[in-house]
Amino acid sequence: MKRSIIELLCAASGTCYTLYIFDYFAQRGDVGGAIAAALVTPHMMACALGSIFAWIAFFNCSKGLALTAAIMFTVAAFLFSMYAPLVLPMIVLGFLGYWRICAAHRQAENRRYDVNFDAARTLETRNDK
Repeated sequence: MKRSIIELLCAASGTCYTLYIFDYFAQRGDVGGAIAAALVTPHMMACALGSIFAWIAFFNCSKGLALTAAIMFTVAAFLFSMYAPLVLPMIVLGFLGYWRICAAHRQAENRRYDVNFDAARTLETRNDK
């Protein structure tokens, strides 16, 4: 089955954002930085989980994991709403990637059905003769 380029973009952008935000808060060594990092940690973890699920969904062509990744990015936006505009592209790409993977699954299933239907029709015409 063909892999979704949109899901690849979602996974890559999610990974870049996660690495950036981890690096940003790791560099802040003062007390204020530690408090800020503690407040943002659930957001960072949700983004990291979303990235992991997006990569697995991309390599396995799994629509369930693609949906889970998109939902995790949405949860990350709600956990720290100040960074929601930064996560919004991953949310949109995640749901579009899920849609594309569903479409690819439907198309593959239709092809499988058409092949089975054609094979059954061929067998019927041979038995009629």
